[in-house]
Amino acid sequence: MNKTIIAAIVITALVVGGIVFWWQNSTWSNEVNRLNNEIVDLRQQIAEGQPEDPQEENGDEPDPGTEPADGTEIAQKPNPGWEQYFPNYDETTLEGKPVKEVRMLLGEPPVLFRNIAVNPEFSREIWVYRPYDEDPTGLYLYFKGGSLVNSRLDEFSGLDSLLGDTDFWYN
Repeated sequence: MNKTIIAAIVITALVVGGIVFWWQNSTWSNEVNRLNNEIVDLRQQIAEGQPEDPQEENGDEPDPGTEPADGTEIAQKPNPGWEQYFPNYDETTLEGKPVKEVRMLLGEPPVLFRNIAVNPEFSREIWVYRPYDEDPTGLYLYFKGGSLVNSRLDEFSGLDSLLGDTDFWYN
């Protein structure tokens, strides 16, 4: 009787083990087939010239450092007519305007430093345009919490001075 119980246990273990192995193998095969089909679809989209990045398909904002989603050209100068928003070197009529509105009026900035915070009110951005061809003047725009808080037209002295402005970045 002892041998019968052991035989039943061994047979049950083999049957259960076989079923588990078959189930895992079929699940694995299905997943491999699904992934292979997805790879084929993505290769076909690339060959047809469709966007391969799902972010482009749903209209989300692009990652920082990528080309603008709407095909806007990034130029050194702000859009024509920008002078009307800057009556003097340290003042602008755009103060308090949101980032999107300023971008629409002036165009994509050629230089952008961004510090994104979990709480949007603590996010910071600095944009720099080079508005004149033969002049080293830079148009600096300072954003806090998604709104323009300061601007200035001043000699463009390089990017190091922007990163070292701890009053702006930390306050």
